[in-house]
Amino acid sequence: MLWRFLPFAVMWAIWLERNSRKFEGIDNSRTSVIVSIKALIFWVAAHWTPNSGDKTVLQYDDVMKLDFGTQIGGHIVDCAFTAAFNHMLLQLIREATLCKSKDEAGIDVRLCDVGAAIQGSWNLTKLKLMERFSKVWKGYVREDLECSHYMKDFDAGHVPLRLPRAKQLFGTINKHFSTLAFCRRYLDRLGELKYLMALKNLCGAGIVQPLPPLCDIKGSYVSQFQHTILHWPTCKEVISRGDDY
Repeated sequence: MLWRFLPFAVMWAIWLERNSRKFEGIDNSRTSVIVSIKALIFWVAAHWTPNSGDKTVLQYDDVMKLDFGTQIGGHIVDCAFTAAFNHMLLQLIREATLCKSKDEAGIDVRLCDVGAAIQGSWNLTKLKLMERFSKVWKGYVREDLECSHYMKDFDAGHVPLRLPRAKQLFGTINKHFSTLAFCRRYLDRLGELKYLMALKNLCGAGIVQPLPPLCDIKGSYVSQFQHTILHWPTCKEVISRGDDY
């Protein structure tokens, strides 16, 4: 079964990338760019996607999150959903996030009040709430696992780079991502080879920031459902919602 293997998650990420990139070039004045696509598994809460060659296996009792966003002309739509085979966690977080967000959110409503409403619904369960990542275990995360996500530092000034390979890689990052986050798989897609030393040099120079995975303790579960809501004067529109989640 394909669902039992992590490469399926990678295929999903590639499928999402491919369909999002169909919008690129339709209007040169409003270029469509993928903001971020992450295939998160197990106890990972954020900032992780399989690097090339990763052979981790997805088991029956594991959970997998797909977090992705796109921007068109500077307008960003971000969303996330969780896939699992044997877990009641999904329906709880889906209902708490979507229903409470739609009920409580609105123009001039404080975000802390929306968060309090979501957390209130969680107080009726035995699960803990960790920001928007609903999970079972400690309730906080730490940096762990191999880094896959990076982002150019918006505030970094001019930094002289001695390595020609680092200069070339930085040019690629500037051209294709600017200050948007990217993962190593995106560099692979652009044809970059043997770039890890140059990428490490850019991180050491402070002009590119590594975004390590944020994880709970091993063996715990983290689920994620996320939507983008557009507030009109008379109604609310969940613009990231489809017929699948």
